[in-house]
Amino acid sequence: MSSLFTRSAKSPTERLAALSTPQAPPEVAPSVPPAAPPSTTAATAHEHGHRRVGRPRSESSRHAILTAVADLATTLTPAQITIAAITARAGVSKATIYRWWSSRAELLFDALARITVPTLEFPDDADTATALITQLEALQRLFADPCLGRLIIALTVEAQENPDTAQSLRRLWLAPRRESAARILQRGIARGEIRSDVDIEIAIDQLFAPLYHRALYYCGETSDTICGAAKAVEQFLAGAAPHSKRNSPKCNNGGSSGSSIFVRSTATITAEEGTAHE
Repeated sequence: MSSLFTRSAKSPTERLAALSTPQAPPEVAPSVPPAAPPSTTAATAHEHGHRRVGRPRSESSRHAILTAVADLATTLTPAQITIAAITARAGVSKATIYRWWSSRAELLFDALARITVPTLEFPDDADTATALITQLEALQRLFADPCLGRLIIALTVEAQENPDTAQSLRRLWLAPRRESAARILQRGIARGEIRSDVDIEIAIDQLFAPLYHRALYYCGETSDTICGAAKAVEQFLAGAAPHSKRNSPKCNNGGSSGSSIFVRSTATITAEEGTAHE
C-alpha cells in the first residue's frame, strides 16, 4: 500500500508550504517612549510602562524555518538536523529561531505536526469503525516512512532523557492526536456505537499504543501491520459495544476468532459462574 509520503506524492516540503502559507509581517509603527527626566531611573521608567520595543517576529522567517526542517528531514538523519543545519538552510540566525521556539525539539515537533496534518483527518460522515481505521492506517504509514518515521521515533527515544523534548512530544505531537481520536470515540458514544461508560483515555491507549510499540521494537517489520488495523478496531469495538450489540449473532458468531477474546455473552458468563459454585 502506498505511503502518504511517497516520492510520487507531495513531498513534506510541499505539504508544509500548503499548510503554512507565509503572510507579510504586520507593520509596526515606530514607538519612541518619551524621554525620562534626568532624575528618573531605569526602574522608575519600567514602573511607568516605558520599555524597549524588541524586534517583531517575522512570519516569513518562521515559514522559511519550518520549510527548512521539512526539507532536511528528507535528506538528513535525525541527529544531523541541528539548529546550525536549519539556520544554514533557512538563511536565518539562531536568534530568529529562538524567537519562535524554545528548543530544537519544539521546532522539530512543530514542523512534524504541520507536515502530518492529513494523518489526523477522517471522513465527517464515517462511522466509528471507518474513522478509527483511517487514523490507524495513516499513522502506520507515517511510521513506515523512511524519513519522517525515523525522526518521530528518534525524538520519542530522546524524550526519555530530555524533559524539554518530552514536553514538546506531549504538547505538539501526542495531544492533537489524542484529541482527534477522542472526538471519534465521543461521537461513537453519542451514536450508540460505543458504551457510555468506556474510558476514552484508556481506549485511545488500547488502539494506538501498539503502533508505537511496533515502531520502537519491530523497526522495519511493517508488512503485516497495515492489514491489522481493521482487526484491531473490530476487536476493540466488539468489547466496547453496548451489551445489546455484544450479544447479537453478528458479534458472537459472525466475527473473527480474535473477537472472542473481547466478547463473552452474559449468558455464558452466568453459566460459568453457576458451575463454579456447584
